[in-house]
Amino acid sequence: MPARRSTDIALCRCGRGRPLSVGFAGGCPVAAATVDWAESTGSTRAAVAEAFATWTAPVARALTDTGVPGERAAALATLMVSALEEAILMARAERDVRPLTTVARQLGPLLDGR
Repeated sequence: MPARRSTDIALCRCGRGRPLSVGFAGGCPVAAATVDWAESTGSTRAAVAEAFATWTAPVARALTDTGVPGERAAALATLMVSALEEAILMARAERDVRPLTTVARQLGPLLDGR
C-alpha cells in the first residue's frame, strides 16, 4: 500500500462537509469547554487537554506513517489541529466553508514539503 500524502491527511481531517450539513450550527464542544471552563478546575483542564490529545495523536501517527520523524510529526499534528479548529470557528462565523478549504489547501503542500 503506498504511503498517504500529507495533503490527503490534511483534507481527510478537514471535514468540510459537516458545517454545510448542519447549517453552520453548533461547533466544537472541546473548544467551548476550553474557552468557558478551562480555568475553573484542574480536572476540566485535564479533560480538555486529553480531548485535544486524542485528535493530535492519530494525526501524528498518520504523519509518522508517511515518513515524518516523530517529534516533527507531533509538532505538525498540533499545527494541523489548531489551524482546523480555528477554521471551523471562522467557517461558522462566515457561514462559508472557505476557511476550511483554505486551511486544507495550505496545509497539504506545507506538510508534503516537511
